[in-house]
Amino acid sequence: MDQESSNKEKKKATTLTNNGLLDELESDSNEDADALLAKAIPNLDKELNQLQSDFLGLNADIESLDIGENQNQAPSSSLIKRLSRLQKKIQKIMVHFYEKVFIRLKYLIIWIILELPKKISSLWKAFSAKATSLFQKFSAWSKKRKILFFSFFIFFTSIFYLYYKILKDDLSIFNDYQFYGSMKELSDVSFSYDLQEEVEPFYNSPRVKVYTFKMKPIVVNLKRVKGSDDNPMSYFEFVFVGNSNDVVVEFKNRESEMIDLVQRTIEKMTYNTLDSVNGKELLKQRLQKEINKKLSDGVIKKVELHNFFLKP
Repeated sequence: MDQESSNKEKKKATTLTNNGLLDELESDSNEDADALLAKAIPNLDKELNQLQSDFLGLNADIESLDIGENQNQAPSSSLIKRLSRLQKKIQKIMVHFYEKVFIRLKYLIIWIILELPKKISSLWKAFSAKATSLFQKFSAWSKKRKILFFSFFIFFTSIFYLYYKILKDDLSIFNDYQFYGSMKELSDVSFSYDLQEEVEPFYNSPRVKVYTFKMKPIVVNLKRVKGSDDNPMSYFEFVFVGNSNDVVVEFKNRESEMIDLVQRTIEKMTYNTLDSVNGKELLKQRLQKEINKKLSDGVIKKVELHNFFLKP
C-alpha cells in the first residue's frame, strides 16, 4: 500500500514538473531555446553526437558502396562517350574532306569545259603571232646569215647529242675495247650476240696468240673393207694447235710417239669413211681426243688437215 502510494506521488511530481517546464517555455519567450533544451534534456549533446557518428558511419558505408559500383560502370560509359565524340569528329572530317574534293573537282571540270579552250585558243594566237613575226624577220635575213644560223644550230645540236651520249655511256667508240687487262673488267657486264653473224671463234681470233706444230707427212695403210683394193693407202699433213707454248714443246719432244699414235688411229678407218667430209672431221676429233690423253703440259685445242691423198 505504501509502495503504490509512493509511485503515484512520483508520477504526479513528474507530471507537475513537465507541466511547469512547458508553462515556463510558453511563458518566457525571451529565454534562449538551447538553454531550455539543455535544462529539459541534460544528455542532449551526447545523444546527438552518438546519432551523428552512427549516421556518418552508415553514410560512409553507403558512399563506399556507391563508389565501388561506379568504378565498374564509369569507365564503360566514359569510353562510349569518347568513342561517340571521336566518331562524330571523324564523320565531320570526312564530310568536310569530301565536300572540298567534290567542290574542287566540280570547279576543275567547269574550268576544263569552259576556260581551257579559251586558254588554248589565246595561247595559240599568241604563238602564231610570235611565229609569224619571227618568220618575217628570218625571211628578211640575207642568204649568208641564214646559212650561218643553220650551221650554228647543227653544230650545237651535235655537241649536245654527243654530250648526252657520253653521259649515258652509250657510245660504241668508247665501248669497243680490243683488249682487256683482266676478267674483272667483264665480271659485271652481260653480252648478247647473234650466233650466226656476230660470234668470233675464240681460238682462231687474230687477237689470240696461236701455238702450232706441223707434223711430218704421214703415209698410212687403211683398213680393208669389202670392195676395196688389196692395199688402200692415205697421205696426210696435219697441223696441231695447242693452248700454250708448253704443249708445242712437249709435242715436238715426243714427235715420234705422236706420229705412231696418229698412224694407229688412221689405220682403224676405211677409205669410204675418209673419202667423205664427215669422215675427215671424225678423224680430227679422234686424233685430238687420243693425243690429249697422252699430253701432260696442256691440250690440243684444234687439229688442222692441210693436205691429204687417198688411194682406194
